[in-house]
Amino acid sequence: MINSPLSQQHHGYARILIDRTEGTVLDYAIPEFLKNRVQVGARVRIPLREAEVMGIVLSLHDVVAFTKVKAIIEVMDYRASRLTAHQVSSSCKDLPERPLLSEKIMQLAHWMADYYGASLDAVFKSLVPQSIRNRSLNEKKITTVSLVKKPSLVFLKELSRRAPRQKQILDTLLQAEGTLRSSQLLKQADASMASLHALEKAGWVLLQQESLSRDPFANEELLPSPIPKLNADQQRAVEKIDQELTRIFHTDHLRRPGSQMDVALDSHCDLDSMYAYSPASKCSSALTRLAKLVSPFQDCLKEPTNSGQSPPRSLGPPVVPHQASQPPRHDQYEISGLTRIFNADCEEAALLRQPVSLPFLLHGVTGSGKTEVYLRIMEKALALGKSVLILVPEIALTPQTVERFRSRLEQTQEKRFIAVLHSHLSEGERHDEWLRLHRGEARIVIGARSAIFAPLEKLGLIIVDEEHETSYKQEETPRYHARDVAVMRARYEGAVLVLGSATPAIESMHNVHQGKYRLLELPERADHQRMPLVRVIDMRLQGKQKGADAILSVLLRKAIAQRLECSEQIILFLNRRGFSSALLCPACGTACSCPNCSLSLTFHRATEQLLCHLCGYHQKPPTTCPSCHEAGILYSGVGTQRVEAAVAQAFPEARSFRIDADTMQRKGSYQETFDRFRKKQIDILIGTQMIAKGLDFPNVTLVGIINGDTSLHAPDFRAGERTFQLLTQVAGRAGRGDREGEVMIQTYTPESPSIQFARHHDYHGFFEQEVVFRKNFGYPPFEKMILIQLRGRLQEQVALEAAALRHQLRLTLPDAIKVGEAVAAPLERAHGYYRFHVALHGFFPKSIKATLRKTLSKSLFPSGIIVTMDVDPQSLM
Repeated sequence: MINSPLSQQHHGYARILIDRTEGTVLDYAIPEFLKNRVQVGARVRIPLREAEVMGIVLSLHDVVAFTKVKAIIEVMDYRASRLTAHQVSSSCKDLPERPLLSEKIMQLAHWMADYYGASLDAVFKSLVPQSIRNRSLNEKKITTVSLVKKPSLVFLKELSRRAPRQKQILDTLLQAEGTLRSSQLLKQADASMASLHALEKAGWVLLQQESLSRDPFANEELLPSPIPKLNADQQRAVEKIDQELTRIFHTDHLRRPGSQMDVALDSHCDLDSMYAYSPASKCSSALTRLAKLVSPFQDCLKEPTNSGQSPPRSLGPPVVPHQASQPPRHDQYEISGLTRIFNADCEEAALLRQPVSLPFLLHGVTGSGKTEVYLRIMEKALALGKSVLILVPEIALTPQTVERFRSRLEQTQEKRFIAVLHSHLSEGERHDEWLRLHRGEARIVIGARSAIFAPLEKLGLIIVDEEHETSYKQEETPRYHARDVAVMRARYEGAVLVLGSATPAIESMHNVHQGKYRLLELPERADHQRMPLVRVIDMRLQGKQKGADAILSVLLRKAIAQRLECSEQIILFLNRRGFSSALLCPACGTACSCPNCSLSLTFHRATEQLLCHLCGYHQKPPTTCPSCHEAGILYSGVGTQRVEAAVAQAFPEARSFRIDADTMQRKGSYQETFDRFRKKQIDILIGTQMIAKGLDFPNVTLVGIINGDTSLHAPDFRAGERTFQLLTQVAGRAGRGDREGEVMIQTYTPESPSIQFARHHDYHGFFEQEVVFRKNFGYPPFEKMILIQLRGRLQEQVALEAAALRHQLRLTLPDAIKVGEAVAAPLERAHGYYRFHVALHGFFPKSIKATLRKTLSKSLFPSGIIVTMDVDPQSLM
């Protein structure tokens, strides 16, 4: 139960989720002095046995089951703003107080716990940075000094005789004609804090403490960016989204909290209806309740005409994030007798047109100007007084995205309203950015996956860039997908959601075909440049050509040389870091493997180490075979370090640089490298998927893909889709300026549909053949999938427990749910644990998920066996 704001007045008890107790919920009394401050979502300090602990208020009540309950000790206050210490102490009580988590974020948390089968405690940990939850960090403070009164010349002369340092402080303040930081003042005056305190005691100066934000972009100076003219496709997309923003804005004014209309609309948006499309009868009953509310306005109702125009969209079933569905039934979307057009005068009745905003899928080819569309709709949302949330898939893309948005806002006051949230910020920076958002000091947030929980007020627009990226899926509990959470947050907040990609996820495009998303297309590049020419190089034939090797084919070498002669830039892509991906014995075939994981060790030449890219295990490379002790170990396979060495040998005059997880460990290294590349200080950029998307460098005319097969043969039904997406995205880095681009894909399987469709930039062709494959085998989006994983140290024990669990699930779940065999994971061992999978296919309404969670919780697994449930898994490895 989540109380509405109107119901949160003067309740006597609060139900509180206690930290670090595996989901323990207890009731506590609300003391009289806290009755106006305890709200749903508030962070509180409470007694538990002999200790004091923290918790989150889940709901408020007037009656509890027990007569004696302990009382809440304290409500954590997050109101402190950018004020002086005096102002905070004197006027903080007059500032509006917000709970740690808003009512809508609390609703989102409950949905996540239900949908992903996670505990509320685990969900709340993902919503708020640890430093905020534990209050382990304080805001950075600075001391400022200002003159209280102007000293006379006589006083200064006398002071120079008895206290020359104090006189120098006063002189420095007089010259500054304002306030100075104490550190700056003491340095300029060559004085000490003792002299400063003496002046303060005498009443000459005032020392104040102020909060200083740890701004990750504080030292960057940007020039205002020019505003390009939109082409016709961009203009259409912007107009459609602007219209929806305006419609939602007016709807918000009509939908007053607590009104009958608000209650009726919320009743249609219950958790059960979010998991699966409601039958027509359910939708009909919801619409009937709404229709009764507008019965006083019956004179305003006007039946639709048959003028040839398409009928208006009715209040259809709720949007579900990437939900598998049955074949479309149009009668689910049109409820007879309830789809009407209302006159503009009937404000309440107008809500029936479409109270819920369907997400937009912005499908634009690489270089089509999706970012410019984002900028225009952001400006519209800000003009309507709304805040904006922008998700990017890679931390490496965050600086460039922030730069483009800040450049656009450089000449306005809005530039200071941008906050950034991602894991490469320091703890202090993340702490300060989150508090800025919570206090309403920032209206725009840009960040990676966890930024979807940013505490923005009046959220009006959510943008998910590169929505197809698997990095939006969290691989630890709660295993949420930020794109799908964005769908639900937009619903709760009444915000407009825009999902953008050149290669939308199959599930997203399927949602368009099912009527759940609205499609906006940008089929051409924004500057009307041609898409780059893509050549597929069959590496099976390269061994027959003179001068060829396994890294740089003859054609790719020639193309690189030509671009270097013309002072153009090149990107070489290989999604595998290190020097050699395996060390093999030519005598017995033994490969050097990780003792903790089912992976070969990768040789890194820079550190002369063999490294496991999964668990981090490392060792020195052996000089003889560990098995047969033969000498002559072979370094097999290619990584980015080996590509870098081959480029240096073939083109010694070229300035090359490698960008991967090994070279980008220092904070700010992404931005520094991209700045150097933009300034043409790097000729050849070699990298992994960090350079595959979102980067816009007009002088890049050649992209070379060293091995297009890297992800193609993975034991995962999405392998073909990911290969197509990756190749298309990397290819899109070429030809973004005045010169035509060229892409060369080196591959040993040139006939693969993923490679051929990528060669022709044909997303729709790939989608059509991929959905046939998915439908034939019952894969998402045609059926939902849940992956149960068991892991433990003993292989036989894990295998036995997985088989027993599979048998139990077969007995407890309905026959409509297909329970797969208990099998070893493709990557059977990781971090020293053996892993087995049980895959479930079918449709999973709330009741079935509850049965599944109950079965897992009641199963008595031996100690050392860890069981996890992954809803909508993105990786089967």
